[in-house]
Amino acid sequence: MYIEGVKLVDPSLIHVTLKFLGDTPVKKIEDVIRVLETIDVSSFKVNVRGMGAFPDLTNPRVVWIGLEPASEFMRIHEKLEDTLSSLGFSRERRSFTPHLTIARVKRAGKNERSLIAEFVRKNAEIDLDRILVSEIKLKKSTLRPEGPIYTDIFVKKLR
Repeated sequence: MYIEGVKLVDPSLIHVTLKFLGDTPVKKIEDVIRVLETIDVSSFKVNVRGMGAFPDLTNPRVVWIGLEPASEFMRIHEKLEDTLSSLGFSRERRSFTPHLTIARVKRAGKNERSLIAEFVRKNAEIDLDRILVSEIKLKKSTLRPEGPIYTDIFVKKLR
């Protein structure tokens, strides 16, 4: 389904953001890598299930697919929040919801917002598959008009 003002995310770029760091000096990157090295979690499987929009269906900016159960993602996120905040990184203001962003809404009038809401409601119970989470990556993102470029800076394999 094509909706004016909505840009689908390139499937090869879809990922879970555990913690957004923003512009980070090189010296702090080394600290972040040290924190990631301490994460002691086994690989785990999650269900790709449910669809929604942030901040909500009346003003969608992001269309997402959920990941269940969220517990392992939450554990990792909380450790990152606690440890990285002690290094000067800001804590997230919103609650963390593990998800895969599948589309971004660049601009949408009333008709487009209505179509997005209808699409999300029709797919709210989507149940795709189980996926294995076996690593955590520290990524650098370079934003370009045609889409971001993600570069892996560090990869932590889970047990």
